[in-house]
Amino acid sequence: MNTQQKEQAIMCFKKKLLQQTNIQTLLAIEIETFARQIVDSINKTTYFKMIAQRQVSIVRTQPHHVLFDPIRSVLYYKNKDIDEACWLIFLMVHTGDSTKKNWQFVRELYDVIGQWDQINLDTVENWLKQAPKFKFGGHRKYESLSQLMDVVFSYQTWIKKMGGHVALFNQPFDTPKQRYAWIYHKMRIFRFGRLAKYDYLGLCALTGIASLKADRCYIQGSSGPLKGAKRLFGAYDEDTLNEMTMRLAENLEIGYQEIEDALCNWQKSPQRYKNNK
Repeated sequence: MNTQQKEQAIMCFKKKLLQQTNIQTLLAIEIETFARQIVDSINKTTYFKMIAQRQVSIVRTQPHHVLFDPIRSVLYYKNKDIDEACWLIFLMVHTGDSTKKNWQFVRELYDVIGQWDQINLDTVENWLKQAPKFKFGGHRKYESLSQLMDVVFSYQTWIKKMGGHVALFNQPFDTPKQRYAWIYHKMRIFRFGRLAKYDYLGLCALTGIASLKADRCYIQGSSGPLKGAKRLFGAYDEDTLNEMTMRLAENLEIGYQEIEDALCNWQKSPQRYKNNK
Protein backbone atom coordinates (compact mmCIF):
# COMPACT_ATOMS: atom_id res chain seq x y z
CA MET A 1 0.00 0.00 0.00
CA ASN A 2 1.15 3.57 -0.67
CA THR A 3 1.72 6.18 2.03
CA GLN A 4 -1.82 7.53 1.90
CA GLN A 5 -3.35 4.06 2.09
CA LYS A 6 -1.08 3.18 4.99
CA GLU A 7 -2.06 6.27 6.98
CA GLN A 8 -5.75 5.55 6.31
CA ALA A 9 -5.29 1.97 7.54
CA ILE A 10 -3.52 3.21 10.68
CA MET A 11 -6.37 5.62 11.43
CA CYS A 12 -8.89 2.81 10.90
CA PHE A 13 -7.11 0.48 13.33
CA LYS A 14 -6.69 3.26 15.91
CA LYS A 15 -10.43 3.81 15.83
CA LYS A 16 -11.17 0.10 16.17
CA LEU A 17 -8.70 -0.29 19.03
CA LEU A 18 -10.29 2.57 20.93
CA GLN A 19 -13.65 0.79 20.61
CA GLN A 20 -12.38 -2.36 22.36
CA THR A 21 -13.73 -2.65 25.91
CA ASN A 22 -11.22 -5.19 27.26
CA ILE A 23 -8.06 -3.27 26.46
CA GLN A 24 -6.33 -1.50 29.34
CA THR A 25 -6.14 2.28 29.45
CA LEU A 26 -3.21 3.12 27.21
CA LEU A 27 -1.54 6.34 26.19
CA ALA A 28 -2.64 7.71 22.83
CA ILE A 29 0.90 7.20 21.51
CA GLU A 30 0.74 3.51 22.50
CA ILE A 31 -2.48 3.03 20.54
CA GLU A 32 -0.90 4.83 17.59
CA THR A 33 2.24 2.69 17.74
CA PHE A 34 0.27 -0.56 18.02
CA ALA A 35 -1.87 0.42 15.03
CA ARG A 36 1.27 1.04 12.99
CA GLN A 37 2.68 -2.35 13.94
CA ILE A 38 -0.57 -4.01 12.89
CA VAL A 39 -0.37 -2.35 9.48
CA ASP A 40 3.28 -3.42 9.15
CA SER A 41 2.32 -7.02 9.88
CA ILE A 42 -0.43 -6.92 7.28
CA ASN A 43 2.00 -5.41 4.76
CA LYS A 44 4.29 -8.44 5.15
CA THR A 45 1.49 -10.63 3.82
CA THR A 46 0.81 -8.16 1.02
CA TYR A 47 4.51 -8.19 0.11
CA PHE A 48 4.51 -11.95 -0.42
CA LYS A 49 1.40 -11.74 -2.58
CA MET A 50 3.02 -8.99 -4.65
CA ILE A 51 6.31 -10.78 -5.37
CA ALA A 52 4.48 -14.06 -6.03
CA GLN A 53 2.93 -12.43 -9.09
CA ARG A 54 6.32 -11.73 -10.64
CA GLN A 55 8.41 -14.10 -12.69
CA VAL A 56 11.41 -15.42 -10.77
CA SER A 57 14.75 -15.95 -12.49
CA ILE A 58 16.64 -19.18 -11.85
CA VAL A 59 19.66 -17.16 -10.69
CA ARG A 60 17.69 -16.41 -7.52
CA THR A 61 18.11 -20.08 -6.58
CA GLN A 62 21.90 -20.15 -6.99
CA PRO A 63 23.78 -19.50 -3.71
CA HIS A 64 26.92 -18.31 -5.51
CA HIS A 65 25.04 -15.66 -7.46
CA VAL A 66 24.85 -12.10 -6.12
CA LEU A 67 21.06 -12.13 -6.65
CA PHE A 68 20.45 -15.27 -4.59
CA ASP A 69 17.28 -14.90 -2.55
CA PRO A 70 15.80 -17.87 -0.64
CA ILE A 71 12.29 -16.38 -0.55
CA ARG A 72 12.20 -15.96 -4.32
CA SER A 73 13.83 -19.38 -4.61
CA VAL A 74 10.85 -20.83 -2.76
CA LEU A 75 8.50 -19.07 -5.19
CA TYR A 76 10.54 -20.44 -8.11
CA TYR A 77 10.42 -24.01 -6.82
CA LYS A 78 6.93 -24.20 -5.33
CA ASN A 79 5.29 -25.42 -8.55
CA LYS A 80 8.36 -27.33 -9.74
CA ASP A 81 9.85 -29.03 -6.69
CA ILE A 82 7.98 -28.68 -3.40
CA ASP A 83 10.70 -30.59 -1.54
CA GLU A 84 13.28 -27.98 -2.50
CA ALA A 85 10.92 -25.11 -1.64
CA CYS A 86 10.23 -26.51 1.83
CA TRP A 87 13.91 -27.28 2.41
CA LEU A 88 14.76 -23.63 1.77
CA ILE A 89 12.01 -22.51 4.15
CA PHE A 90 13.44 -24.80 6.81
CA LEU A 91 16.93 -23.31 6.34
CA MET A 92 15.57 -19.76 6.57
CA VAL A 93 13.63 -20.52 9.73
CA HIS A 94 16.39 -22.40 11.49
CA THR A 95 19.06 -19.77 10.81
CA GLY A 96 16.77 -16.78 11.32
CA ASP A 97 18.66 -15.16 8.45
CA SER A 98 17.31 -12.13 6.58
CA THR A 99 17.85 -9.68 3.74
CA LYS A 100 19.63 -7.34 6.17
CA LYS A 101 22.65 -9.64 5.94
CA ASN A 102 22.13 -10.47 2.26
CA TRP A 103 21.18 -14.03 3.28
CA GLN A 104 24.85 -14.86 3.93
CA PHE A 105 24.09 -17.59 6.47
CA VAL A 106 21.48 -19.37 4.34
CA ARG A 107 23.55 -18.78 1.23
CA GLU A 108 26.60 -20.61 2.58
CA LEU A 109 24.62 -23.30 4.39
CA TYR A 110 22.59 -24.12 1.29
CA ASP A 111 25.76 -24.31 -0.76
CA VAL A 112 27.48 -26.59 1.75
CA ILE A 113 24.63 -28.99 2.56
CA GLY A 114 23.21 -29.14 -0.95
CA GLN A 115 19.72 -29.53 -2.33
CA TRP A 116 17.09 -31.67 -0.62
CA ASP A 117 17.71 -34.81 -2.68
CA GLN A 118 21.49 -34.41 -2.32
CA ILE A 119 21.90 -33.51 1.34
CA ASN A 120 25.37 -34.47 2.50
CA LEU A 121 25.93 -34.20 6.24
CA ASP A 122 29.56 -35.30 5.86
CA THR A 123 30.36 -32.04 4.10
CA VAL A 124 28.66 -30.19 6.94
CA GLU A 125 30.90 -31.85 9.51
CA ASN A 126 34.00 -30.74 7.59
CA TRP A 127 32.60 -27.25 7.03
CA LEU A 128 31.84 -26.81 10.73
CA LYS A 129 35.51 -27.19 11.56
CA GLN A 130 36.31 -23.99 9.66
CA ALA A 131 32.92 -22.29 9.39
CA PRO A 132 32.67 -18.52 9.82
CA LYS A 133 31.14 -17.36 13.09
CA PHE A 134 27.63 -16.90 11.73
CA LYS A 135 25.14 -15.36 14.12
CA PHE A 136 21.65 -16.81 14.25
CA GLY A 137 18.77 -14.37 13.80
CA GLY A 138 16.62 -12.93 16.58
CA HIS A 139 14.04 -15.73 16.48
CA ARG A 140 16.86 -18.31 16.78
CA LYS A 141 19.27 -16.49 19.07
CA TYR A 142 19.73 -19.50 21.37
CA GLU A 143 20.81 -21.86 18.58
CA SER A 144 24.31 -23.15 17.96
CA LEU A 145 26.23 -24.44 14.94
CA SER A 146 27.32 -27.37 17.08
CA GLN A 147 23.74 -28.70 16.90
CA LEU A 148 23.26 -28.03 13.18
CA MET A 149 23.70 -31.61 11.99
CA ASP A 150 21.26 -32.92 14.59
CA VAL A 151 18.64 -30.35 13.60
CA VAL A 152 18.95 -31.13 9.88
CA PHE A 153 18.85 -34.88 10.51
CA SER A 154 15.81 -34.43 12.75
CA TYR A 155 13.98 -32.50 10.02
CA GLN A 156 14.84 -35.13 7.39
CA THR A 157 13.62 -37.89 9.68
CA TRP A 158 10.35 -36.12 10.49
CA ILE A 159 9.54 -35.37 6.85
CA LYS A 160 10.26 -38.99 5.91
CA LYS A 161 8.01 -40.20 8.74
CA MET A 162 5.21 -37.95 7.46
CA GLY A 163 5.52 -39.42 3.96
CA GLY A 164 7.28 -36.43 2.39
CA HIS A 165 6.40 -32.76 1.99
CA VAL A 166 3.67 -33.36 -0.58
CA ALA A 167 1.87 -35.87 1.61
CA LEU A 168 2.29 -33.66 4.67
CA PHE A 169 0.63 -30.63 3.11
CA ASN A 170 -2.10 -32.55 1.31
CA GLN A 171 -3.73 -34.11 4.33
CA PRO A 172 -7.52 -34.08 3.78
CA PHE A 173 -8.92 -31.44 6.12
CA ASP A 174 -12.01 -29.30 5.70
CA THR A 175 -10.25 -26.01 6.46
CA PRO A 176 -6.74 -24.51 6.33
CA LYS A 177 -6.98 -23.95 10.10
CA GLN A 178 -7.56 -27.65 10.76
CA ARG A 179 -4.59 -28.56 8.57
CA TYR A 180 -2.41 -25.98 10.33
CA ALA A 181 -3.33 -27.28 13.80
CA TRP A 182 -2.72 -30.91 12.81
CA ILE A 183 0.74 -30.20 11.36
CA TYR A 184 1.71 -27.88 14.24
CA HIS A 185 1.03 -30.58 16.81
CA LYS A 186 2.68 -33.27 14.71
CA MET A 187 5.95 -31.37 14.29
CA ARG A 188 8.71 -33.21 16.10
CA ILE A 189 11.93 -31.47 15.09
CA PHE A 190 14.93 -31.04 17.35
CA ARG A 191 15.26 -27.43 18.58
CA PHE A 192 11.96 -26.42 16.95
CA GLY A 193 9.69 -24.93 19.58
CA ARG A 194 6.60 -22.73 19.35
CA LEU A 195 8.21 -19.88 17.44
CA ALA A 196 10.08 -22.02 14.91
CA LYS A 197 6.91 -24.00 14.14
CA TYR A 198 4.95 -20.76 13.81
CA ASP A 199 7.55 -19.26 11.46
CA TYR A 200 7.85 -22.43 9.36
CA LEU A 201 4.13 -22.88 8.83
CA GLY A 202 3.67 -19.14 8.36
CA LEU A 203 6.21 -19.06 5.52
CA CYS A 204 4.67 -22.15 3.95
CA ALA A 205 1.34 -20.33 3.93
CA LEU A 206 2.65 -16.94 2.77
CA THR A 207 4.59 -18.42 -0.15
CA GLY A 208 1.64 -20.56 -1.26
CA ILE A 209 3.34 -23.88 -0.53
CA ALA A 210 0.26 -25.08 1.32
CA SER A 211 -3.24 -24.02 2.23
CA LEU A 212 -2.66 -23.15 5.88
CA LYS A 213 -4.02 -20.60 8.31
CA ALA A 214 -3.10 -20.24 11.97
CA ASP A 215 -5.92 -21.66 14.10
CA ARG A 216 -4.87 -19.67 17.19
CA CYS A 217 -2.18 -17.25 18.35
CA TYR A 218 -0.15 -19.79 20.33
CA ILE A 219 1.18 -17.10 22.67
CA GLN A 220 1.32 -19.50 25.62
CA GLY A 221 4.97 -19.97 26.49
CA SER A 222 6.08 -17.16 24.17
CA SER A 223 8.17 -14.18 25.20
CA GLY A 224 7.47 -11.07 23.11
CA PRO A 225 3.83 -11.75 22.14
CA LEU A 226 2.93 -12.72 25.71
CA LYS A 227 4.59 -9.59 27.09
CA GLY A 228 2.68 -7.52 24.54
CA ALA A 229 -0.63 -9.19 25.42
CA LYS A 230 -0.09 -8.50 29.14
CA ARG A 231 0.62 -4.86 28.43
CA LEU A 232 -2.49 -4.66 26.27
CA PHE A 233 -4.98 -6.62 28.39
CA GLY A 234 -3.52 -6.93 31.88
CA ALA A 235 -2.06 -9.69 34.05
CA TYR A 236 -4.33 -12.58 33.06
CA ASP A 237 -3.19 -16.20 32.78
CA GLU A 238 -1.68 -17.29 29.46
CA ASP A 239 -4.71 -19.22 28.19
CA THR A 240 -6.98 -16.26 28.83
CA LEU A 241 -4.55 -13.88 27.14
CA ASN A 242 -4.43 -16.18 24.11
CA GLU A 243 -8.22 -16.16 23.87
CA MET A 244 -8.38 -12.38 24.32
CA THR A 245 -5.78 -11.90 21.60
CA MET A 246 -7.73 -14.15 19.23
CA ARG A 247 -10.94 -12.21 19.87
CA LEU A 248 -9.12 -8.94 19.23
CA ALA A 249 -7.80 -10.26 15.90
CA GLU A 250 -11.32 -11.23 14.91
CA ASN A 251 -12.70 -7.83 15.93
CA LEU A 252 -9.98 -6.12 13.89
CA GLU A 253 -10.61 -8.55 11.01
CA ILE A 254 -6.99 -9.65 10.75
CA GLY A 255 -5.26 -13.03 11.02
CA TYR A 256 -3.92 -14.57 14.21
CA GLN A 257 -0.41 -14.57 12.80
CA GLU A 258 -0.62 -10.82 12.08
CA ILE A 259 -1.81 -9.94 15.58
CA GLU A 260 0.88 -12.15 17.16
CA ASP A 261 3.56 -10.47 15.08
CA ALA A 262 2.22 -6.98 15.84
CA LEU A 263 2.12 -7.62 19.60
CA CYS A 264 5.67 -8.94 19.56
CA ASN A 265 7.03 -5.90 17.73
CA TRP A 266 4.89 -3.40 19.65
CA GLN A 267 6.04 -4.50 23.11
CA LYS A 268 9.67 -3.78 22.18
CA SER A 269 8.91 -0.07 21.96
CA PRO A 270 5.24 0.67 22.78
CA GLN A 271 5.62 4.45 22.90
CA ARG A 272 7.92 4.91 19.92
CA TYR A 273 7.28 3.32 16.54
CA LYS A 274 10.12 1.24 15.12
CA ASN A 275 10.08 -0.47 11.77
CA ASN A 276 10.95 -4.11 12.46
CA LYS A 277 11.60 -5.26 8.91
